Amino acid sequence: MKRRTGLPLWLEITVILLIKCLLLYGAWKLWFAEPMAKNMTVPDRAINQQLLGGSTTMPANLPSSGDTDVTRR
Repeated sequence: MKRRTGLPLWLEITVILLIKCLLLYGAWKLWFAEPMAKNMTVPDRAINQQLLGGSTTMPANLPSSGDTDVTRR
């Protein structure tokens, strides 16, 4: 089976790997370099509360202590 490019095998492999690296870098730069828009910020306090827990106030969407029936929705 004859190769189409006429280049040595090591050079073909090197060229293909360089192209792959460039494509992966381009994809990373395009989609993952800045995953959040600059106007979409979350306050540090909200992040700490979500990760560490320990909220002293009960959120409005949780049932009160008297309403503990888990089957009722």
